Amino acid sequence: MRFLSLLVLSSLISVSVANADISQTGPGATINDLSTASSSIFVTTPEIVSDVFIDINGFNHTFIGNLQVTLTHVETGSSATLFDGVGAVGNVGLGDGSDLGDSYNFGNGFPFDLWSAAAAAGDADVIPGGPYFATDLNGAAVDIGAMFAGENTVGEWRLDVFDRANGDTGSFNDWGIRIISSPVPEPSSLFAMLAIGCAALSRRKRQIKPR
Repeated sequence: MRFLSLLVLSSLISVSVANADISQTGPGATINDLSTASSSIFVTTPEIVSDVFIDINGFNHTFIGNLQVTLTHVETGSSATLFDGVGAVGNVGLGDGSDLGDSYNFGNGFPFDLWSAAAAAGDADVIPGGPYFATDLNGAAVDIGAMFAGENTVGEWRLDVFDRANGDTGSFNDWGIRIISSPVPEPSSLFAMLAIGCAALSRRKRQIKPR
């Protein structure tokens, strides 16, 4: 009977809800040598994160191997790497010398590999813009959304671009975040579902005939 109670409540509480999008844009920044360029977006709509996608528009910088780009949800401390030291496995060496000079999109399931695109572009050539999956400092794919899944969307989302070497600088015009999310359950809704579950269980008991 206890199992039946848990099963009824679980089926009621696990009500499927349609995912929603939260899309916002943040300001651009100048990327200087040996420093971090940061830009923040403040989300005020309370939702639960399912997935996250990032656009960096007008992203220009010579020598991509110099850069580490991360997204941080300041309130939770969770962070995801978009790319880090492209071409320098484990950040050993200078990395790839090709350039950024377009708009770039990052998200789980996107088709293009930034490391492969940089290698194909060659030194001093521009990496084509487009949809890339995020990568870590070894070039392995990073699931951005998984780093934030289940968190409340509210708070500061900060894009950090760290330039770790001298001689190459850049900027980006602006950036955008798109959060796939679902509503935060209202406490009143949970109590209502609990009451419905208890009522359903009570009816079930009355329907069971003694043997």
